[in-house]
Amino acid sequence: MLHASGKTTIGFLVITGLLLMSTGNSAAGNKITIHPETLVTGTKVYLRDIATIEGSLNAIKNLGNILICSAPSPRKTRSISSSLIKSRLRRADCIGENCPLDCPDRVQVRSDYIEYSRTDIEAIIKKHIYKNISWNKHQVEIKNIFCKPVVLPRGRVSYSFNPAERDKSFIANYHDEILFCVDNDYKKKIHISARINVVCPVVVATRTIERNTVIQHQDLKLAMREITTCSDHIHTNLESVIGKSTRIRIDADTMIRDKMVVAAPAVHKGDPVTIFLENRFIKLTVPGKALQRGAVGETIKVTNISSDQDIYAVVRSSKNVEVMFR
Repeated sequence: MLHASGKTTIGFLVITGLLLMSTGNSAAGNKITIHPETLVTGTKVYLRDIATIEGSLNAIKNLGNILICSAPSPRKTRSISSSLIKSRLRRADCIGENCPLDCPDRVQVRSDYIEYSRTDIEAIIKKHIYKNISWNKHQVEIKNIFCKPVVLPRGRVSYSFNPAERDKSFIANYHDEILFCVDNDYKKKIHISARINVVCPVVVATRTIERNTVIQHQDLKLAMREITTCSDHIHTNLESVIGKSTRIRIDADTMIRDKMVVAAPAVHKGDPVTIFLENRFIKLTVPGKALQRGAVGETIKVTNISSDQDIYAVVRSSKNVEVMFR
């Protein structure tokens, strides 16, 4: 007849024995079978990629994470010797009576890959240009794209453009680089180029406009033109040109550039004007006559009729000029 304390002791011993048997069976049950051929993804070859591992879940996880070697290049095959595999396992202390290894003399590893075709890369380039260009997308024509297809190891792919090229004008001839990265490890750089044309509505002359003519609304219209090769400012708003004076003769259907026009003169040579002279001590107005034409804000020569003296004054309106002095 067993006492309660004796039952407790026996129960403890039974449970301990079962735990030891379970642990021993788990360790003894580990087995690694290497496949003669296998397809891997990513840039590294781990044991889990080339083998079937039997045993506990922890053993499968730990053994599977053992790094064997680098993966071959995309579309390429690498032959791995059994000695290399055994060396990696010995280093991890994973070969022994409790973990038998079944491994052929050589293992052929082929790298899985993903290919970006020219069409794929063209789409990437266009997306990048449309994102960064200052023009409306519908005003931009992207043509003559040059790029090569890219073959990468299958994995987490990211790409970026050359940071040094971010300040591009994105017009005319465009050159850049794309850096592809797989799993933050494998890198592949390609060079690209394209032609970016901009076609948008611009101000053009409806007729021939002679030099020193004040431009009227009927002299202008908006028309679609390619402005890719224009080196100076082209007007795209009618209101920015109407009322200005032509510096040169402008032929019909010519795009209006900034250098072709100036502010229209408010005062013409010979016009009567009132000359204002003012500082903190005095304020005078005297009659005068313009000796030059000038727009508002420009400085011209005028005659003080009262003193018959020529002076310089700033045009304030079609009737008034101001002498600037302290």
